[in-house]
Amino acid sequence: MKFAQVLFDLDGTLIDSLRDLHQSVNHVLALYGRPPLPAEGVRGYIGDGVRVLLSRSFLGWQETEPPADSRAAPPPGAGATVEELERARQASIAALLARAREMRSPSLDEAVKTFRAHYAEHLLDHTVLYPGVAEALRRLRDRGAALAVVSNKPQLHSDKILAGLGVRPFFQAVVGGDALPVTKPDPAPLLLALEILWGRPETAWMVGDSGNDLLAGRKAGCRIAAVAYGLNDVSQLLPYRPDLVLNDLRELLETKD
Repeated sequence: MKFAQVLFDLDGTLIDSLRDLHQSVNHVLALYGRPPLPAEGVRGYIGDGVRVLLSRSFLGWQETEPPADSRAAPPPGAGATVEELERARQASIAALLARAREMRSPSLDEAVKTFRAHYAEHLLDHTVLYPGVAEALRRLRDRGAALAVVSNKPQLHSDKILAGLGVRPFFQAVVGGDALPVTKPDPAPLLLALEILWGRPETAWMVGDSGNDLLAGRKAGCRIAAVAYGLNDVSQLLPYRPDLVLNDLRELLETKD
């Protein structure tokens, strides 16, 4: 397959960061007298930014099962439009954040600040590249593809992780979650990355492990590839009708047009 530009999500696509995110979540919970959450529970809360991650974590501890709105609503059926998928997710997240704003101790802003300070010191304790990622990036670069990362993770954290894992030189652009006033699933961060790459949506791929990634890619006009090994179960991604489903990032290079 010919590639002009390839945009990648970070957590759950290039890196397995669950252990470090899990530890930082439980650090915050412990500071405020909450019991720890299991790693698999936190896995289900990742993907919509720190405020949503902590809202899900603080609200989830109060019940035997996580509250119904602790995750973005499951996408509608396979016939749903991109707009319907986004409305379902955003409505659920808005309801979750409304509940979280009612917290008194800690306030959500206070919890976010505490999390970011801890995570900044521990974001490379256990985080690793998924198998095959470094090879796939090298081969894409050698084929002349322009590569970028578009993440909802803050810019500083994204750059630090990529540098620490030795893959920052592969990317001509890294667009973090604080680069613009909006984040994925808004397409603006992808379009910014393509502008930096001197690329066009019709020649680009967006590769990710979440509905946010696939929605952003579709709305930007890119082709989209879902990874089956990331933080989300692949069954949650199929309603977004990805052009490819990858079990290993190296499969991206083996696909024929």
